[in-house]
Amino acid sequence: MARASHDHENKAGAFFMATLVMWAVSIFFEILFNRRTELVWVVAGFCFYQSANWVIRNWISRDPLFVNTCVSLLHSSITSASGSPIDFF
Repeated sequence: MARASHDHENKAGAFFMATLVMWAVSIFFEILFNRRTELVWVVAGFCFYQSANWVIRNWISRDPLFVNTCVSLLHSSITSASGSPIDFF
């Protein structure tokens, strides 16, 4: 199957980035103004998975499908093996 055109990839990347920015603004708004401190776990998880993305992409493989599969499997494994963060304290 042929890869998408470069122009199409730029539009998809811009849409994803805009969605990510809106998500980040809403999370930080909830944490800062509505005192929803339990959402700090969401920010920590985001940082963890983005760093896993970076490590896999830079040290193992630059293939986007491989990187996404690895991080998805990591996410699934951690999510299924863990309970609520409250259970750990």
